[in-house]
Parts: sequence; C-alpha cells; structure tokens
Amino acid sequence: MHRLIVLVAVALGVAAAAAGASVRSFDLGSGFVDGHRVLGKSVAGVTAGLGRPAYRHETRSRYVLGYRLPPATVEVLFRRAAGRLVARTVVLQDPLLTEAKTGRLLQRSPRRIQAAIAAAYRGRYELVRSYRCRTPTLCSGEFLSTDGTRHVTFGRTAGGARFVTIWLR
Repeated sequence: MHRLIVLVAVALGVAAAAAGASVRSFDLGSGFVDGHRVLGKSVAGVTAGLGRPAYRHETRSRYVLGYRLPPATVEVLFRRAAGRLVARTVVLQDPLLTEAKTGRLLQRSPRRIQAAIAAAYRGRYELVRSYRCRTPTLCSGEFLSTDGTRHVTFGRTAGGARFVTIWLR
C-alpha cells in the first residue's frame, strides 16, 4: 500500500512538473504577472520570475513561453531587439486568473471587461477602440496607457475564449 501511495505521489509530481509553473495573477496597471515584471525582460529573466514554462515554441519571427497547457493559457511572446529576445506581449486566457483591480476579469463578457478596465484604470488607460467584431473570427477592443508605452487588447476568439493581452509599443 505504501508503494502505491508513493507511486501516485511521484506520478502527480511528474505531471505537475510537466505542466510548468502555475501563473495566478496579473496587473494591468504595472503589466506585472504574478508580481514579476515580464515585459521588456529576456527569456532568462521571465523564467527566473515565473518559473519553468509548460512549453516553448519558436518561429522565424518570435519565441513563445507558455504557462499552463492550452486552452487555458498564459503566453509570453518575445521579439528580437538589438540581437536579443525581449518579452513584448503577454497573452492571458485563463478565466481563473485574478487581475489586481478587477478580480476574475476573464470570466466576464468582453463588454464587461471593457467597462471594468475603463472604471478601474481611469486616468491610466484610454479606450482607443471600443469592443466590436472586426471579422467573423475575432472580436476585440483596445486601451492605450496614458503615457503611450503599453497597450491592452481584450476580446474573444472564434471559439468563444476571452483574452486580454498586454503589449509594448
């Protein structure tokens, strides 16, 4: 019986390790994820802050670290700048994530996401594109930080998943 319990515990530990680190929160005001600055950081800087990702993917134009397995994902997208990979975008799709001022933002409809961001971040973000469907597969809206350095895009995918992205200009 003791061996069975140990085997189950080891199997659960391996499965948890394979899934990567667990991201729980984000802050639209600072752009932080789980209390760590992500945007502008290197791949090593992001993994030092957020832990081991569940997956990595590289294309010719970008590099992606994924925390949690799809479809409930948190992804950090990197672009090459001055010869090194730099985090430029954080994509958040997990409805269990907690945003610092608005709570479980991704559990709301996109129009309520827009209203919540507008109310919570009045004076820090300006709505530059109201939520609407631009194509049959993508409906979104966009805020721009008042200092012009950070964008927040939100909406839903063709499959109905809600998303928020924080990205640098």
